[in-house]
Amino acid sequence: MPPDALDDSARWARVSDVFDVVADLPMAERPAALDRLCRDADGHPEADLRAEVESLLAADADATLSTRSLRPVESVAAAALLTDGVVVGERIGPWRVLRELGRGGMGRVDLVERADGVYDQRAALKRLGLAAADRVRQFIRERQILARLEHPGISRLLDGGVTDDGTPYLVMEHVEGEPITTAADARGLSVSERVQLFIQVCDAVGYAHRHLVVHRDLKPSNVFVSEDGGVKLLDFGIARLLDDEADGGVRTALPALTPAYAAPEQVAGGAITTATDVYALGVLLYELLSGQRPYEIEHPTLSGIVQAVVETRHRPPSAVTRDEARQRALRGDLDTVVMKALDKEPERRYGSADDFGADLRRVLEGRPVEARAPTAAYRARRFVGRHRTGVVLSALVVLAAGVGLGSTLWQARQARIEAATSSATAAFLGDLFRGADPTAAPTDTLSALDLLDRGARRLDGGLADQPAVRADLYAVIGDAYLGLGRPDSAAAFARRVLAVTGPSGVARDAVAAVRARVLLARATFPTDPEAAAAEFEQAVAAARASGDDAVLLDALEAQGDLVGSQVLSPDETVAVFEEAMALCRRLEGDDSPRLGRILAMFAGKAASAHQHGRIEGLLRDALARLPADEAPYDRSGVLLELAKMLHATGQPEEAVDRADEALAIRRRLLAPGDPRIGHALGTRASIGGGGPIQSEADAREALAIAERHADGAGEIEALDGLGAALSSQDRMDEAVEVYRRRFVRAGEVYGAEGTRYPAASGTYARSLYQAGRFAEASRAWETSLELTTSAFGPESAVVMSSLLEAGWSAEAAGQDARAAAYYERAYTGSRALSETSRTRASAALWLGKARLDSGRSPEAVSLLREALAVREVLDRPTASGETGDGMRAQALLGEALMESGEETEGRRLVEQALSVLADVFGPDHPATRRARAVLRR
Repeated sequence: MPPDALDDSARWARVSDVFDVVADLPMAERPAALDRLCRDADGHPEADLRAEVESLLAADADATLSTRSLRPVESVAAAALLTDGVVVGERIGPWRVLRELGRGGMGRVDLVERADGVYDQRAALKRLGLAAADRVRQFIRERQILARLEHPGISRLLDGGVTDDGTPYLVMEHVEGEPITTAADARGLSVSERVQLFIQVCDAVGYAHRHLVVHRDLKPSNVFVSEDGGVKLLDFGIARLLDDEADGGVRTALPALTPAYAAPEQVAGGAITTATDVYALGVLLYELLSGQRPYEIEHPTLSGIVQAVVETRHRPPSAVTRDEARQRALRGDLDTVVMKALDKEPERRYGSADDFGADLRRVLEGRPVEARAPTAAYRARRFVGRHRTGVVLSALVVLAAGVGLGSTLWQARQARIEAATSSATAAFLGDLFRGADPTAAPTDTLSALDLLDRGARRLDGGLADQPAVRADLYAVIGDAYLGLGRPDSAAAFARRVLAVTGPSGVARDAVAAVRARVLLARATFPTDPEAAAAEFEQAVAAARASGDDAVLLDALEAQGDLVGSQVLSPDETVAVFEEAMALCRRLEGDDSPRLGRILAMFAGKAASAHQHGRIEGLLRDALARLPADEAPYDRSGVLLELAKMLHATGQPEEAVDRADEALAIRRRLLAPGDPRIGHALGTRASIGGGGPIQSEADAREALAIAERHADGAGEIEALDGLGAALSSQDRMDEAVEVYRRRFVRAGEVYGAEGTRYPAASGTYARSLYQAGRFAEASRAWETSLELTTSAFGPESAVVMSSLLEAGWSAEAAGQDARAAAYYERAYTGSRALSETSRTRASAALWLGKARLDSGRSPEAVSLLREALAVREVLDRPTASGETGDGMRAQALLGEALMESGEETEGRRLVEQALSVLADVFGPDHPATRRARAVLRR
């Protein structure tokens, strides 16, 4: 084997991981990243690893790469080009080649069998073929994709590695069966049976979508039906991870795809999303039900493909089948569902394969389907999408007419007032747009901010005799300014509304004043949370006085969302949300999506207030009220909150799944680089989704997005994820600096009030302890305790936990007296909070140890017995560390008894604990060594 070729799958995985991180960085940042990542466990440079990664980067950078551009003995890609013939009986790892199954753009696939005698199994082995050097990165991606997918409807990844000549390979489950269309015809399946079979396909593709993977090449030959009637999804050869950036390098005129099943956006070079797979599924179902494709590509040129896929209008499947019985079965809902999946515009299709499958289940069950024909509202939205300046105009017209001020306000106006308002508004807007440059080209060069600035200037000099209209327009312009990132301008217009709607103002003052105060609070909150809280209090009081429950709900929802857990106490936050939820249930019903949003907000604030007992139920309730097809963005927010909660409570697998789903939704809905995508990336990084290297890449991408948009909250979240990723790679000094930066930034963004700044201080102190910088950690915990005590109260459970961590740092720094004082405070406080809590058990343990170390054995015996008694009541340790702490308490109790003269009983307890300590903590852990030393006395 060439000296620089990879010799085992672990080595290849290392190359793959490093390559995956570096390839997504700008060229200028790659050398430093390679310096950092291409090092062994002791920190020494690994030249061969770096050479291999650099050769892959070179291959990735040029889609026309030839073998001459690669070092023949140092490049994986070059090694992959050395052999292309089929050798029956060839051994590849533990596999023996039986025969060739086929060839494709990604390489050759052979039928293989297990040859090492461990067990009998046949499989499909795929490896790079001749002229595939420019597909090295794609092959790496495919292996990563398959490794993360485990579903009965998807061909499984069984093995992977590198051949003796350096060629990467995959071993996948071999499926005995036939394409779905062939299988359905051969078995004579009815329409309903075909739909039932197809729902299995949707389930498999939906699973891939939830794991951030779009297949991009769904067609009958990639959807097999096995002999037992089960569906298997094959060939992720051109699949794309939704959390990857678009590939760099040279683009060809037509990307890798199967034109007959390709979506319009694939052919046109647009964004690839889950809707792309939905379109291919639509083509597949169309063919499965009607026996024909929705169109035929007569000329397989680029222009011919574009004409057929992008421009041709489809006929419903019932219109192309000649079977009358099938026509009758297809007319109506099935036609509508298929045509929704085949819509030319991605946003009008089903959002995912799961949604597609759900509607098909409704067809089979005779329930109403979600698919509908195009509506006037949709056509209006499409028009607005083509004329962005018109969006601002439309918003001004509609909102100034009263629609945006709420249905209650609208219904309260008399017809005469409506007519006068509309007339005045029309005149104002006519003057506004007549001021545009008549020589300007008819494009969207007039920005929204230009329009708002012009409107603001004109409004100051007009409508003096129409204070109601002026107040409405001030509010509309203020809202728009806030949405465009101009909070100072928004606050100024909110104050103008309040000036117009003074004590002697117009009839609708009450509603307008409430909304103005809410706007003012939202605009001032980032820079002055206390002032925002005061405005919210006035808004809520005014809303109550108005007797308008809809306006009161708006005010409470905004108050809870912004200042809950930041300025309000935990009890006040709970009261705000409970009132908002009760109002929402009464006004909008128990199944209202808005109620789901409020539940999700409440869960987030409860998490900040450390009310973990309520969070999971709230979030799952919210999720049930926010279906993916009706409120996908709101659903993504709930999923992120749920992911954080699950991670905090020791449910990492579901946490990652939920974060992945949220990120997929936001990638589908939002433009690349949107701050809300950054928030999702930051969350996934903070819970370790994808492993430490991927988490680091996620966090750095999230941080770049946040910095680009001056998004302080997003920056703090991204720094949290980056610190966690660095910590998991044992790069603790880097992690400490990241957490220090996060702590400082939290103070700048949130201020000393609320809970986020204290929480950031604790994370920073904890990182110093983990880095072995104990004296610094002890000082940092002093600061954190001051902040935490101020935020949560001196007797809170949060403070008790922080006192314990402060004690560990002080003890490790040799500050025994200070550590003992922290432990005693934690012990006293935790006893007052609860008779049986893990915090109390830990406090008794560590205070007992401190008493034992200071020669106060009788006190130590009492405390350590208490620690064990509390644990016995709890009786369900949830982690090995807690079991270890129980044995640590037992070993220390034994030592204390021996010191007190009870040698036999004490020695028995230590001996019993020693074996568990060695298993849980390891033989060299201080607790294990101490127990062993006691027994040697």
